[in-house]
Amino acid sequence: MALESIRQYEDQKIKEVLLYILGKTGVVDYYHLMKILYLAERQHLAKWGDRIIVDDYYALPHGPVPTRIYDSLKAAKCGKGGFLSDVVSVSPDVPLVRALRDADMGYLSKSEIEALDSAIAKNIVKSFSELEQMTHDEYYFKALENGRKMTTEDIARSGGASEQMVEFIREEMAFEEALIS
Repeated sequence: MALESIRQYEDQKIKEVLLYILGKTGVVDYYHLMKILYLAERQHLAKWGDRIIVDDYYALPHGPVPTRIYDSLKAAKCGKGGFLSDVVSVSPDVPLVRALRDADMGYLSKSEIEALDSAIAKNIVKSFSELEQMTHDEYYFKALENGRKMTTEDIARSGGASEQMVEFIREEMAFEEALIS
């Protein structure tokens, strides 16, 4: 039962983070939404050693993508539901996402809001190719060579984390894993 509660909280947190981004950006395309989230995630990891959301990032052709979110948005676009279908609307013609309600700010910390606001401000006006270039770094290519899944440590390194911070992240992840085992 405890694992189910954790999963429900993590799913709700993802929803609230996406709603926060959409509340700041309005209607936005998949690509900008995914990249803003990734860039906020790596900034937050590098500075605080903590993830904003729990999702696996994979190196796809146009850059890192949180896969559960991406799969749910694709399902919503096709009218097949997905765990985000109750909080976002996805245009069936063009990959545009719109919030169906405001974010519950109780799910977001001050440091997460700071990272999200920074990523939004710096990247919402960037072009597809600019965002692609920014996210195709050595850690992206490393993931491509090793099965596509990006490690949390490498996402942090991509954001400029020190090796001391990376070690802290590794220890925190081991601790969290031990708690749910």
